[in-house]
Amino acid sequence: MRSRILVFQHVAVEHPGTLRDMMRGDGLDWTTVELDEGEV
Repeated sequence: MRSRILVFQHVAVEHPGTLRDMMRGDGLDWTTVELDEGEV
């Protein structure tokens, strides 16, 4: 079973950054919830 990661983004300029690159490299799936854009 693959792990899924849920990322809560509070400010547009504070994205997962380096962690995003590592997650891609490890083949992990994630979903970003952009709280700063009103997503709930």
